[in-house]
Amino acid sequence: MDNLDRFLMVLTNRLTYFWLYITDAQRCPSVEVIIRQASSLKSLLVVALDNSGQQIAYSAEEFARICSECICLEQLSLSFPPITLGQPAESDRSFWSFVSSAWQLPNLHTLNITSWPLLSSNLQLQHYEAQLQLFAQRIFESNDRITSKLAVLAIGTDGCGNPSEGDGEQNYINRTYYIRDKQAGIFGQTIVLVKPTTACHLRYTHPDSDLLCQCLFLWNCLHPVVGNA
Repeated sequence: MDNLDRFLMVLTNRLTYFWLYITDAQRCPSVEVIIRQASSLKSLLVVALDNSGQQIAYSAEEFARICSECICLEQLSLSFPPITLGQPAESDRSFWSFVSSAWQLPNLHTLNITSWPLLSSNLQLQHYEAQLQLFAQRIFESNDRITSKLAVLAIGTDGCGNPSEGDGEQNYINRTYYIRDKQAGIFGQTIVLVKPTTACHLRYTHPDSDLLCQCLFLWNCLHPVVGNA
């Protein structure tokens, strides 16, 4: 990884897209490598897998620095710290610290949290998907307090990970996509709505979210999709 860092540091500092996928890694690429592109960087994808295939995340301090320096970012795809669905926010402070940092990016319109949330108990797959939508709603609502362009949220990766287990069998689901919408409440207040969508639909409605198409290609190559396309 040190050799890769040195190589990346000698590249041009005018990159707009920085997409990196690493296997058998011990850590993520140096933050300095990313910050060097801060003046022009608009799309960042970093996937670092250890030798067991588990994703490696940056520390909260490293991620906060990326978000404070790379203010031109419009698309972001990274692993976040683990979070358990159904637990109070206080028990997953590291995750919500990442969320708070991401919301400081004024131009961010697409976010892909590549790591799957965990379940507090073993549930059927359909229950996990319902909890996942509530989780997405919670993320969008936390963001709604700050002026932001965030419109698309993707969670997970295709055919990768094991968010739900039952009867000793692995259950795989495809990466889930959500778009943010709003409506007026009966008292005139603004209500945040989270609408599930598909990758095909996003290609037409949000063509600037091209990072999601690239992620789909990467994981389909390494992890065949099991489930509905």
